[in-house]
Amino acid sequence: MERTMESNVQPVWKDIFRGYVQKCVIDPGAGQVVPKEAEVRLALSMYLTHDSHGFHQSISAGQLLYRHSVTEPLVKLVSNILPIGLQKAVLTMCSGEKAKIWIDPLLAYGSSTLVFSDDPSKAIPPNAALFYEVHLIRWEVNELQFCVDRCGKLRFSAMPQINEMLVQAEKDFTDGKEKSALHSLCKVISMLDRMKISMDKQDQERKKVIFAASVLASVCALKVGKYPQAITFGRRVLEINPMNVDATHVLARAYFALGYNKSARYFAQRLWCYDVGNKQYKHTYDKIRAHVALIEGESEGDDEEDVDDYEQLAKVITEKREEPAVQKKLIKDLDKLLNSDEFRGISEIEIKGGFPPTLLDFIETKLRKNNQFIVISKSSPTSLELTVL
Repeated sequence: MERTMESNVQPVWKDIFRGYVQKCVIDPGAGQVVPKEAEVRLALSMYLTHDSHGFHQSISAGQLLYRHSVTEPLVKLVSNILPIGLQKAVLTMCSGEKAKIWIDPLLAYGSSTLVFSDDPSKAIPPNAALFYEVHLIRWEVNELQFCVDRCGKLRFSAMPQINEMLVQAEKDFTDGKEKSALHSLCKVISMLDRMKISMDKQDQERKKVIFAASVLASVCALKVGKYPQAITFGRRVLEINPMNVDATHVLARAYFALGYNKSARYFAQRLWCYDVGNKQYKHTYDKIRAHVALIEGESEGDDEEDVDDYEQLAKVITEKREEPAVQKKLIKDLDKLLNSDEFRGISEIEIKGGFPPTLLDFIETKLRKNNQFIVISKSSPTSLELTVL
């Protein structure tokens, strides 16, 4: 929010809490005052004050500490707003209202020093009064969230409302509102984690919604740059379905962004193995692999890496093989692999590392049936040699 809350009229400050919180209304807004159980969307700027000698009618903003804009507002339950002085002020506001707020150190952060970033200048010194410019965009009472906060649990009967929240989050994501979607998804997952379940069927439905919400939350968190959160949601997805490509892709990119190169390469490699013909996955893998090779002083064409690729591919294929429904997809993936740029111009290919003999027999049978121009021979009990004619 820009510092444009100025008027030709002399501001009138009113005491709203025992002299510790003062408010000057710039635009009164309309409607009902915010109730205690409401969730609010606030555009606000927080400043230190120019004057450290207490409140007076000509008090003004000093150093800017942080800001939430109208497009990226602060979204919180009123009961969770800090400092307490700001919470007291918000409880006197209406939707659309704009106001300046002064808070005494006693209802700000007291004698503590609070640092907001790596920049030590962005800190609240001890015993500092605070000055806010606040725009209450809107408020709403989320009955489900209020019930969770008050009782600690939700009944399964709340599932339709939670599904509605998930649908709205999906719409926000489609509309490019990733932060809003992520905020809603975090609430959905939190509510589902605290839902009281009495039957297996209910638990299956709950887990199904948790899975869908976690997949989308991992993607949203990655898009808005919240990489640790993306990793948390991504790993949760893989706990439910270890073969999920969306979460695997998120984990590869999130770990890479945080500088965890080995983890990034591991997930990028698995991603490529899941679908060797996918150009986006291949690009992600090549980018991460090249970066890791540069950092660790390795060659991109390192034989050990190639062997590792095959071992990882074997592991993924073995996992896929456990599900009969994916056998057709497995052979299609192998065909893509054999016809991909990786093997163009190579007349002999050895698939090695990690393949159990029973799986090799299965692969050999299918490849013989599908590829008339490949001669297959076993070079060992755990590897195949493919010669392209």
